This record gives sequence, C-alpha cells and structure tokens, in this order.
Amino acid sequence: MEELIRRLYQNDETLLKLDLWRINIGDDGASKLADALKVNTTLLKLNLSGNNIGNDGTSKLADALKINTTLLKLNFYWNNIGNDGASKIADALKVNTTLLKLSLYWNHIGNDGASELAGALKVNTTLLELDLSCNNIGKDGTSKLADALKVNATLLKLDLNRNNIGNKNAGKIYDRIEINICIKANYILLWLEELSKILPNELSIKILSYLVPVECAEQVLYEKLSHCSSCRTKCIKNC
Repeated sequence: MEELIRRLYQNDETLLKLDLWRINIGDDGASKLADALKVNTTLLKLNLSGNNIGNDGTSKLADALKINTTLLKLNFYWNNIGNDGASKIADALKVNTTLLKLSLYWNHIGNDGASELAGALKVNTTLLELDLSCNNIGKDGTSKLADALKVNATLLKLDLNRNNIGNKNAGKIYDRIEINICIKANYILLWLEELSKILPNELSIKILSYLVPVECAEQVLYEKLSHCSSCRTKCIKNC
C-alpha cells in the first residue's frame, strides 16, 4: 500500500489502474489514498470495493474528487458510507468534471443519500453511469432521482436494482435514461455528419455503437441519411 501511494505521488505513468479490492484499508487507508489523489494526474481507474470505508474515509475521498481531474472510473461498492457519505460524494460530483463511472452499490444508502445524489445529478454534466443497486432507497429517494433526470441529459445508466423503488418511478427513470441515450447519440451524429463523406455507413454504426446501444446507433444513422431535422427529433423520442 505504501509503495502504491508513493507511485501515485510521483505520478507514475505506468500506474493507470489501481485495484485495492477487499484488502480492508479502512478509513485510515482511504484518507492516505485521498491525499495522494489530490496531486495525482495519471490514475484513470480505482477500485476500492470491500474495504470497510466509512464516513470519515469517504469524506476525505470526496474532497480529493473535487480536486482530481484525471480519474475516470471509481468502484466504491461494498463499503459503509451511508447517507452521510453519499452526501459528501454528491458534493464532489457537483464540482468534478472528469468522473464517468461511479459504483456505490451495497453501501447502506437510503432516501436521504439518494436525494443528495439527485441534487448532484442536476448539476453534473459528465457522469455517464451510476450504480446504486443493493441499497435502502425507497420511493421518495427514487422520485428525487427521477426528477433529477428531467434536468440531467448526460447520465446513460442508473442501476437501482434491489431497492424499493416502485414500478411507477422505475418507469420514469427508464424513460428518461432512454431519452438521454438518444440525445447523446444525436450529439455524436453532428460529429459523424462531418465524416459521412469519407466513412461507409457500416463504419459509422460501429463507431457510434461504442458510445450508445447498437440499435440506437442504427436508427440514428438511418435518420442521418434522411438529412431531416424533424426525423432527428423523432429519433430522440422513439429510439
């Protein structure tokens, strides 16, 4: 652990991914790691799952996320952050502009924590995936998350499995995520149109499929060929 932290401080360009799964670093280890992340500019992926990290360690890591500008993926599942820890992470998400994937499942997050995260989603414009499965989120927290997705247009995946979210709220979230996927696809479409003269359709679909579901990529490309702005609007609704 000490050697890894040293390498983080030194911005070791060979250390792009750090897997610390289930080594029980606790709050103390998380705090030391957080200090290193504040100055590190090379690490892209970090797995801290199963490490018995509570509110104190989470608070320090959240502070680091407000400063760090390179970390893209953080696995933080199977810890014990609770609502207070979720609130700290929510504050970080309001500031962080680089994190793309965040996993917080199995962390004893309830409605209050979900509400705080929902507030962050109204502000954050970069997070693509958020895993909140296996927590204690009920209908109130889910409703707040659904409302947040009316504002957020970038989140493409929100996992709420094994919570008590209710069918109605689940439907709202599913519909909004589907719209976000297609909005993103249509933004990418603008870029693809610049390349359409030199790229075959099959290659365009392949490129787009890396970023959105393949069936959506195919429909977006179909609308591209129509060169009709009204069709693009239809695609956003129906993709």
